[in-house]
Amino acid sequence: MLKMADYRLSEEIFSREAACSKEPQYAFLFPYGYRPEVGFQSNVESITQASMDADGNVIGFINSEYDHDLNAIVGVTMVNFSGKPSIAFGKDVLAYFRYIFEELKIDKVDWYASAGTSSEGFNDNVAKMLGGRVVGVLRKNSRDINGKFYDTKIYEAMKEDYFSQKEKGILR
Repeated sequence: MLKMADYRLSEEIFSREAACSKEPQYAFLFPYGYRPEVGFQSNVESITQASMDADGNVIGFINSEYDHDLNAIVGVTMVNFSGKPSIAFGKDVLAYFRYIFEELKIDKVDWYASAGTSSEGFNDNVAKMLGGRVVGVLRKNSRDINGKFYDTKIYEAMKEDYFSQKEKGILR
Protein backbone atom coordinates (compact mmCIF):
# COMPACT_ATOMS: atom_id res chain seq x y z
CA MET A 1 0.00 0.00 0.00
CA LEU A 2 1.38 3.40 -0.99
CA LYS A 3 0.42 6.40 1.10
CA MET A 4 1.30 10.11 0.86
CA ALA A 5 3.72 10.97 3.66
CA ASP A 6 2.22 13.42 6.13
CA TYR A 7 4.28 15.07 8.89
CA ARG A 8 4.24 11.99 11.14
CA LEU A 9 5.25 9.63 8.34
CA SER A 10 7.92 12.08 7.16
CA GLU A 11 9.48 12.04 10.62
CA GLU A 12 9.47 8.22 10.64
CA ILE A 13 10.97 8.12 7.15
CA PHE A 14 13.71 10.54 8.19
CA SER A 15 14.49 8.48 11.30
CA ARG A 16 14.65 5.22 9.34
CA GLU A 17 16.68 6.86 6.59
CA ALA A 18 19.23 8.04 9.17
CA ALA A 19 19.47 4.53 10.61
CA CYS A 20 19.92 2.81 7.26
CA SER A 21 22.55 5.37 6.15
CA LYS A 22 24.98 3.54 8.44
CA GLU A 23 24.39 0.16 6.78
CA PRO A 24 26.98 -0.91 4.17
CA GLN A 25 24.37 -1.98 1.60
CA TYR A 26 23.01 1.60 1.53
CA ALA A 27 26.37 3.42 1.43
CA PHE A 28 25.89 4.48 -2.21
CA LEU A 29 22.64 6.27 -1.32
CA PHE A 30 24.20 8.48 1.35
CA PRO A 31 27.64 9.60 0.11
CA TYR A 32 27.76 12.57 2.50
CA GLY A 33 26.91 10.60 5.61
CA TYR A 34 24.65 11.48 8.48
CA ARG A 35 25.45 13.37 11.68
CA PRO A 36 22.62 13.48 14.24
CA GLU A 37 23.39 17.04 15.34
CA VAL A 38 22.95 18.49 11.82
CA GLY A 39 21.22 15.80 9.76
CA PHE A 40 22.29 14.76 6.31
CA GLN A 41 25.22 16.66 4.91
CA SER A 42 25.55 18.11 1.46
CA ASN A 43 28.91 19.45 0.51
CA VAL A 44 27.67 21.33 -2.56
CA GLU A 45 28.13 25.02 -3.23
CA SER A 46 26.93 27.23 -6.03
CA ILE A 47 29.41 29.12 -8.21
CA THR A 48 28.06 32.00 -10.29
CA GLN A 49 30.13 34.18 -12.60
CA ALA A 50 28.92 37.10 -14.69
CA SER A 51 30.01 37.46 -18.31
CA MET A 52 30.78 41.12 -19.07
CA ASP A 53 31.34 43.06 -22.27
CA ALA A 54 34.15 45.60 -22.73
CA ASP A 55 31.90 48.37 -21.32
CA GLY A 56 31.20 46.45 -18.11
CA ASN A 57 27.67 45.40 -19.03
CA VAL A 58 26.44 41.96 -18.02
CA ILE A 59 25.97 39.93 -21.21
CA GLY A 60 25.39 36.55 -19.60
CA PHE A 61 26.19 34.30 -16.67
CA ILE A 62 27.53 30.88 -15.82
CA ASN A 63 26.22 29.07 -12.76
CA SER A 64 27.27 25.68 -11.49
CA GLU A 65 27.03 23.38 -8.51
CA TYR A 66 30.40 22.31 -7.09
CA ASP A 67 30.21 19.00 -5.23
CA HIS A 68 33.29 18.95 -2.99
CA ASP A 69 32.91 15.28 -2.08
CA LEU A 70 32.90 14.21 -5.73
CA ASN A 71 35.34 16.98 -6.71
CA ALA A 72 33.00 17.58 -9.62
CA ILE A 73 30.78 20.23 -11.10
CA VAL A 74 27.36 18.59 -11.26
CA GLY A 75 25.47 20.90 -13.55
CA VAL A 76 26.41 24.06 -15.39
CA THR A 77 23.99 26.68 -16.67
CA MET A 78 25.42 28.99 -19.35
CA VAL A 79 23.17 31.85 -20.48
CA ASN A 80 24.08 34.40 -23.15
CA PHE A 81 21.57 37.26 -22.83
CA SER A 82 22.20 38.61 -26.33
CA GLY A 83 20.29 35.77 -27.99
CA LYS A 84 22.95 35.49 -30.70
CA PRO A 85 26.52 34.17 -30.82
CA SER A 86 28.92 36.31 -28.80
CA ILE A 87 32.71 36.07 -28.96
CA ALA A 88 32.98 37.71 -25.53
CA PHE A 89 30.59 35.19 -23.98
CA GLY A 90 32.39 32.28 -25.66
CA LYS A 91 35.72 33.49 -24.25
CA ASP A 92 34.16 33.78 -20.80
CA VAL A 93 32.83 30.22 -21.02
CA LEU A 94 36.32 28.95 -21.84
CA ALA A 95 37.74 31.09 -19.00
CA TYR A 96 35.18 29.46 -16.68
CA PHE A 97 36.35 25.96 -17.64
CA ARG A 98 39.98 27.06 -17.25
CA TYR A 99 39.10 28.23 -13.72
CA ILE A 100 37.28 24.97 -12.97
CA PHE A 101 40.02 22.63 -14.16
CA GLU A 102 43.17 24.64 -13.46
CA GLU A 103 42.41 26.64 -10.32
CA LEU A 104 39.81 24.51 -8.54
CA LYS A 105 41.40 21.30 -9.90
CA ILE A 106 37.99 19.73 -10.55
CA ASP A 107 38.02 16.13 -11.86
CA LYS A 108 34.78 16.20 -13.87
CA VAL A 109 32.13 18.58 -15.17
CA ASP A 110 28.68 17.68 -16.45
CA TRP A 111 26.07 19.94 -17.97
CA TYR A 112 22.87 19.85 -19.98
CA ALA A 113 21.26 21.55 -22.99
CA SER A 114 17.83 21.40 -24.55
CA ALA A 115 18.11 19.63 -27.91
CA GLY A 116 16.77 21.53 -30.88
CA THR A 117 17.44 24.96 -29.37
CA SER A 118 20.03 27.58 -30.28
CA SER A 119 22.14 26.56 -27.28
CA GLU A 120 22.57 22.96 -28.45
CA GLY A 121 25.18 23.79 -31.10
CA PHE A 122 27.05 26.04 -28.68
CA ASN A 123 27.17 23.27 -26.08
CA ASP A 124 28.24 20.72 -28.70
CA ASN A 125 31.15 23.01 -29.60
CA VAL A 126 32.10 23.56 -25.94
CA ALA A 127 32.16 19.80 -25.35
CA LYS A 128 34.27 19.26 -28.48
CA MET A 129 36.77 21.97 -27.49
CA LEU A 130 37.10 20.48 -23.99
CA GLY A 131 37.55 16.97 -25.35
CA GLY A 132 34.28 16.04 -23.68
CA ARG A 133 31.36 14.08 -25.00
CA VAL A 134 27.62 13.74 -25.17
CA VAL A 135 26.74 11.16 -22.53
CA GLY A 136 23.17 10.66 -23.64
CA VAL A 137 19.80 12.17 -24.34
CA LEU A 138 16.79 12.21 -22.02
CA ARG A 139 13.63 12.27 -24.12
CA LYS A 140 10.99 14.94 -23.43
CA ASN A 141 12.83 15.97 -20.29
CA SER A 142 12.09 19.71 -20.23
CA ARG A 143 9.30 22.01 -21.30
CA ASP A 144 9.23 25.68 -22.22
CA ILE A 145 6.67 28.24 -21.04
CA ASN A 146 4.52 27.51 -24.11
CA GLY A 147 4.28 23.83 -23.23
CA LYS A 148 6.67 22.54 -25.93
CA PHE A 149 8.74 19.56 -24.80
CA TYR A 150 12.47 19.22 -25.46
CA ASP A 151 14.92 16.38 -25.21
CA THR A 152 17.84 17.09 -22.88
CA LYS A 153 21.41 16.38 -23.99
CA ILE A 154 23.82 15.47 -21.22
CA TYR A 155 27.48 16.44 -21.63
CA GLU A 156 30.59 15.68 -19.61
CA ALA A 157 34.25 16.62 -19.68
CA MET A 158 36.95 15.10 -17.54
CA LYS A 159 40.07 16.83 -16.24
CA GLU A 160 42.26 14.57 -18.39
CA ASP A 161 40.20 15.51 -21.49
CA TYR A 162 40.73 19.20 -20.80
CA PHE A 163 44.49 18.90 -20.30
CA SER A 164 44.81 16.67 -23.37
CA GLN A 165 43.16 19.41 -25.43
CA LYS A 166 45.58 21.96 -23.92
CA GLU A 167 48.57 19.78 -24.85
CA LYS A 168 47.26 19.57 -28.43
CA GLY A 169 47.02 23.39 -28.55
CA ILE A 170 43.23 23.37 -28.96
CA LEU A 171 42.86 25.30 -25.69
CA ARG A 172 45.17 28.03 -24.44
